Amino acid sequence: MKSISRIIAVRLCVIILILGILTGGLFSYYLVQTDKQAYEENMARQADFIAGKIAIDLWTYNEPALDYMAAAAFQMSYIKALKIWDASGQFHLSSGKEQAQGSQVLRRNVVMKNEVIGAVEVAFAPFDSGPIWKRTLMTALTILLPVLLFSILQVFLVVRTLLSDPMGDLLQGIEDISEGAYSRDFSAGKGLEMQRIANSVKHLSGKLARREAAIRDSEKRLQESLEKYRTLFNSFPLGISVSDSQGRIMETNQKAEQLLGAPKHELEQRFLDGENWRIIRPDKTDMPPEEFASVVALREERLVKNQEMGILREDGSVMWLNVTATPLPLENYGVVVAYSDISEKKQLQENLLAHKNIVSATTDFISLVDRDYRYVIVNDSYLTLTQKAREDLVGRTVAENVGEEVFQSIVKPQIDRCLRGENARYQEWFEFAGGGRRFMDITYTPHREQGKITGVAVNGRDITELKRTQDSIRESEEKFYKAFHSSPVIKSISTLEEGRFLDANQLFLDMLEIEREDLIGQKAEDLGLWQNMDRDFVIRELKQKGYAHNLPVEIITRSGKRVPILWFGDVVRIQDQSCVIASGFDLTELKKSEDALRESESFLNILLDAIPVPVCYKNREGLFLGFNKAYLDFFGQDMEQLVGKTVFDLYPPDAAELLHQKDIELFRDGGIQIIEMQIAAALDELRDIVFYRAVFKDRAGETAGLVGTILDITDRKQAQAERNRLETRLMQAQKMESIGTLAGGIAHDFNNILTPIVGISDMMLEDMTPDSQDRDSILEIHKAGKRGRDLVRQILAFSRQSEHEMIPIRLQKVIQEALKLSRSSIPANIEILQDIQPDCGLVKADPTQIHQIAMNLITNAYHAVEESGGIIKVSLKEKPLFGHDLKEQDLLPGFYAEFTVADNGCGIDPAIRDKIFDPYFTTKGKGKGTGLGLAVIHGIVKEHKGGVRIDSQPGKGAAVTVSLPLHTDAEKVIEQPEQEPCPLGTERIMLVDDEAPVAKIQEAALTRLGYRVTTRIGSREALQTFQENPQAFDLVMTDMNMPHMTGDQLALAILEIRPDIPIIICTGYSEKISPDRLDALGVKGLIMKPAIKREVARMVRRALDEAKA
Repeated sequence: MKSISRIIAVRLCVIILILGILTGGLFSYYLVQTDKQAYEENMARQADFIAGKIAIDLWTYNEPALDYMAAAAFQMSYIKALKIWDASGQFHLSSGKEQAQGSQVLRRNVVMKNEVIGAVEVAFAPFDSGPIWKRTLMTALTILLPVLLFSILQVFLVVRTLLSDPMGDLLQGIEDISEGAYSRDFSAGKGLEMQRIANSVKHLSGKLARREAAIRDSEKRLQESLEKYRTLFNSFPLGISVSDSQGRIMETNQKAEQLLGAPKHELEQRFLDGENWRIIRPDKTDMPPEEFASVVALREERLVKNQEMGILREDGSVMWLNVTATPLPLENYGVVVAYSDISEKKQLQENLLAHKNIVSATTDFISLVDRDYRYVIVNDSYLTLTQKAREDLVGRTVAENVGEEVFQSIVKPQIDRCLRGENARYQEWFEFAGGGRRFMDITYTPHREQGKITGVAVNGRDITELKRTQDSIRESEEKFYKAFHSSPVIKSISTLEEGRFLDANQLFLDMLEIEREDLIGQKAEDLGLWQNMDRDFVIRELKQKGYAHNLPVEIITRSGKRVPILWFGDVVRIQDQSCVIASGFDLTELKKSEDALRESESFLNILLDAIPVPVCYKNREGLFLGFNKAYLDFFGQDMEQLVGKTVFDLYPPDAAELLHQKDIELFRDGGIQIIEMQIAAALDELRDIVFYRAVFKDRAGETAGLVGTILDITDRKQAQAERNRLETRLMQAQKMESIGTLAGGIAHDFNNILTPIVGISDMMLEDMTPDSQDRDSILEIHKAGKRGRDLVRQILAFSRQSEHEMIPIRLQKVIQEALKLSRSSIPANIEILQDIQPDCGLVKADPTQIHQIAMNLITNAYHAVEESGGIIKVSLKEKPLFGHDLKEQDLLPGFYAEFTVADNGCGIDPAIRDKIFDPYFTTKGKGKGTGLGLAVIHGIVKEHKGGVRIDSQPGKGAAVTVSLPLHTDAEKVIEQPEQEPCPLGTERIMLVDDEAPVAKIQEAALTRLGYRVTTRIGSREALQTFQENPQAFDLVMTDMNMPHMTGDQLALAILEIRPDIPIIICTGYSEKISPDRLDALGVKGLIMKPAIKREVARMVRRALDEAKA
């Protein structure tokens, strides 16, 4: 049976060998296809894995995370390139070599919340089948070795068949596969079915082995990617926490542990709104959990950015954080919270606030000035001291605050030193609105920002009281020093315990026959000055009583001479040390003492006479004992006339009584007395003085009399009065300047109102026939408009916004207009009489200024008779002035037009007659005059080479006569025909004005003249039109005052585009434009509003003709 089986086995081996070759080829092909399919499945899994991992990062546009994911992807096997798009198709990442030959590219959509938010393409290396075919070829070559392999195979099969347990081996192999051992070799010794089963199991084992190897490789690469992500997460510079959908913290990084002050395992057990958080708001009040940024983001599913909160740590400190919370659109995820430490920034803010409070609370004034000398910061003390609001200082220059003179002479040099990097300090007296005259210690320090000096910090400390104290101490020390060293008795200062000399006057030194340096610092005992018994007695008296007076003692001089003296000593404290101030009188030679006393008195008198301040002294009974030379000179009297007299003998009764009462007070109260008064000095000149007086005592310590000095402050008071007067004049000038500015603005607006009135009436008159019924009415409107224009010019002249034009005029017309204008404002109880010479000759003058003279004189006359009523008489006549008439008014001989305004009022006080032409001098009540009327009249008349004469008698009225020279070329004055034809034209004109009614009237007037007009309302629109086609216009006529761009600015812009085009500017007033300015701009003409059609026609025609020429 075995032989038969062996034969069958041999034959089967042959068959199997043949079939094996065929099966080997087919199996190799099958293996190639299977590995290729596994490779493609692996590529698909990796593409899906990458699409899922980048979903969150693409959703939040986290570019660093995308870069990191791309780098991790390249660690996976066979990935060669990667591209990422967002939903809009915009590339976010492209790296690797996508075009590598044979690369297989897979595209996957990136999905978040069931919504496609982008796409990713992954390029893989091509599948390599070479190794599989190589293995198959080697197997085939081995099978083709017929003899050896057949014999070995036959023996192997026979032995295997006889000895093996096929079913047991198969079961064992299957069990090994289930345990992960895929390398077992399966073979069946018996039966074809067993062999087929063994081959199938073996094939399955190989496939599972390859699949597990691929999965293990993918897991390895995924783990490496997760490790890199974890490293990035933990090393991120911001604290990061991730929560689940219920608010429990799932994950935190290392920075979070550091900032939150808790370990990772503890933090990942907390909830976002848990009770273990101790959070405060920026104002340091408790913040409830529902306000946490993370809780709000989780609850409302929205981004919460930059929330400030403070975390209270266990040690009591506060960690201030800036928190941003973002919802995570992933299943079972809640929010991701990022937070950074802002504690240092918060501390800086608190320090800045504290410093600001300190600066505000300090009594020193503090300010910061920039390099342009403008205030940047001022504290409250400075505002209080200057009595100004902060907005009145910040942004203004220092010169505007302290005055140009103080700034240039004192402040600016110190600031300039600081701007060069030096510190500066000085002490000076200043006047402050909130503190009067104060002595300030000013310190200047450079202010640096980022190493550069950007300004100067100024600190000012009020040391007025310290200054006064120091001055008082210095004055007291000087007085003591002078009294000590100029005393007619011997003086010394020594220590009580040791008797060491500290100072001595010259008399004492001379008595001792010793030099000062040999005495100071030495003891009396060492010098042998005292008899011991005498000195011991004196020391006992001083210690027991604190003084020793009238003690007869002996002093031994350096030459051994004994000098008996009457000694006085008082114990005082000097620098916490008991000292003795001693005085003594030599009793040995009384005559010498008397001579010395006389010499001392003589010295004192010389000293007093050398003092330039008047000094006097008198006894307690009020009798004057002596005076110095300055006192005698001040009152212009001799010593003999004054000594022994009282104040009632020397001064007027009122002054004498005042001084007598002050004497009584001074003798009673003592101290220093200061009296400010007026007194008649030499030549009966009234002088303002300050009397400084103090009492002096006799040897017994009783008040013996008083001494006084006089300080003449007349010049100082006059200077102060002059300063006050100048300040008043300055205020008046500023008020008039403000009124002038207001008048100019009103005149400008009124011109725009008059332009349609004058323009329309002008065109209506042009259109009407001479016999039209309405012509007279329209003519009156036209005249009224022209009178309004003249009135505007008067206002502009008053505000100094128009030039004065001297032309030959008839005064009759101007005076009549002034009378007509004045009559409406003067009450009917005041009669106005006129005496106007009809044939009075022409004068060359500015009509506006003549009108101003007439109005001022009539107004002055009205004020003179306003209270009781009266008569104002206005006259004009032609008169020759020669001889005596010329001297009074400083005129040249010739014929003059005399314009007189007289009234029967109160007249002019002769005491003030010399002042009536002074600027700002007025006798009117508050609110009724500026003091400029007659001053302005005088200035205008002098400008016209005329004169002003005042005739007045108190109580009978006054007459003011203005004399103006007649125009010598009067016969050459030719009146222009009223209806001279207007020049016409056909050119193209651009008309620019911001007032539509004005532009409409001007357009109509120019169109009537034949021109083609393009109108633009506003300068911007006009410039844009001109830029589009500069050659479309032959002339530009523009208003001056327009918003956004004035007329001169528009002219410059147009001339830059086309320099040859003529430009005319229209304006209601010419403050900002002058002939020189027109020439500099290249403007061809200036028209004053409201302009008559004829004036416009001439100006336009002239400008066009000059441009063509």
